[in-house]
Amino acid sequence: MIKLNLKFSRITFRRSITRVTRPLIKKFLDDVADRMRALMRGPKSGRNYGLYRASAPGEAPGVRTGTLIRSIGRPAVSDLRGTLRVTAPYAAFLEKGTNKMAARPFAEVAAKGVADEMRRSFGGRGRI
Repeated sequence: MIKLNLKFSRITFRRSITRVTRPLIKKFLDDVADRMRALMRGPKSGRNYGLYRASAPGEAPGVRTGTLIRSIGRPAVSDLRGTLRVTAPYAAFLEKGTNKMAARPFAEVAAKGVADEMRRSFGGRGRI
């Protein structure tokens, strides 16, 4: 019988993991931000207001002033976490809807789409 005992330094192990994961997390969040912008700029099938066509319920919000797109921040990545903020005050209302307006999801749809692409690139294995 052969027995191997491995002992890792927690600090060294964490640094090694962070060195690999930090760029992956940043790429994921950059791709999510790009996908959100693309979803908002895509064609809409809602009501027509002259030169502007609104989004229908269930579609990503349409671009009218550009405030929502400009409010998509840059990813902040630290160790094994990343954050992407959308700072427009009405972003959450569009994403989740209200009791008077159906949702116009864009953030969750973008994140799921990018996660599915990453999963396929890893051979369909793992959770993202």
